[in-house]
Amino acid sequence: MRIGFVGLGNLGKAIVDRMISQNVDIWVYNRTIEKARNYNHYKEPNDLFKNSDVVFIIIRDSKAVEEFLFNTIDSKHLQNKIIIDMTTNSYDFVIYAHEKLKNLNAYYFEAPLLGSIPAAQTGSLVMLISGDFEIYKKIEEIIKTFTRKIYYFSEIGKPTKIKLLNNFALAGISQTLIETISIAQHMGIEKEVIIDILLNGAGRSYFLEIKKDKILNEDFSPQFSIELLYKDLNYFDELIKKFHLYSTVLEPFKNTLKKAINSNYSSMDISGIYLVLREKIFNDEKFINGLRLFETGNYFQAHEVLEELWREIPQDNKYKNFIKALIQICAGYYKYIEQKNPQGAKKIFKNARNYLLNYVNENVIMDVKEIIKNIDEVINMIENNEDISGFKILVL
Repeated sequence: MRIGFVGLGNLGKAIVDRMISQNVDIWVYNRTIEKARNYNHYKEPNDLFKNSDVVFIIIRDSKAVEEFLFNTIDSKHLQNKIIIDMTTNSYDFVIYAHEKLKNLNAYYFEAPLLGSIPAAQTGSLVMLISGDFEIYKKIEEIIKTFTRKIYYFSEIGKPTKIKLLNNFALAGISQTLIETISIAQHMGIEKEVIIDILLNGAGRSYFLEIKKDKILNEDFSPQFSIELLYKDLNYFDELIKKFHLYSTVLEPFKNTLKKAINSNYSSMDISGIYLVLREKIFNDEKFINGLRLFETGNYFQAHEVLEELWREIPQDNKYKNFIKALIQICAGYYKYIEQKNPQGAKKIFKNARNYLLNYVNENVIMDVKEIIKNIDEVINMIENNEDISGFKILVL
């Protein structure tokens, strides 16, 4: 069979390299053509589909897959094609894709993977797959070139349910272990010591074994990125709501990943949440409570709580003036809304803006450029005597 492959991201490239090493004749397409130049490739995706019997796909998310399959590819090139979609998708999308491609006389397989780049390089990925069983048997040997185990399911959507459950568990394991390491450091225990003890005690896990060196060396080059795990957790959130279920720990996991994304860590490996969790200030209860108070319009109380935190921060801590800027923002809202003092509020907002200018190129848990932009908007609203209570400057 003629084999095509779409998507040369970190994992996709590793899979293609593995397949080629196993003597699979494969042609590729990638939106950024430079990534495909070292392979047999097509410049146009329709050419790849026209000249392939089997097409593997692994791209960003369900929205990207939908756009690619149903808007980019001509439907006539989908007929009788075997499409193996290894993207981690939303549950609703795979149900929709199965049905739509069936109506187009194509064979769609949802085939999410367990494992990352090292597993792909050694041919030890795990695949969860669902689709027409007779067709599956025809492609099984091709899939085995880069997997160590394949789980076939007759129920459509089941592989996606399991993949999202797996990544939910992964989020919990990673955050618990990395937060343990961070807390240990704040207690004066070296990370080398706590990691070694965890690996020899009840905290031992495959995750810590493969991420140990990344945490020790603070090398967070991506194997499975923060932004992709965050995307998967949002899909998991949609899934459990569909089944009227609830998780007590999902939101904290998502919040940590969102903090990392707001700190420009989105493309880092998931072990990069260490950079967020080790910063004591941003995990302090006063910081979290202060932001909650601000979000609910309790500006004076938010100011007081954040100022209490500010007093506790050592003078040489680089984030001290960042917290000062947040205090000023709370004060600006209070001055304008409660004390009806527009000139005083403008002055305070400008002070906050000046403090934030020093953090434009720093990795903090908020988008500083966006906050500065929002401050300018609020100042403009004040000058026009507008109500600012519904406009929130802080971007989490």
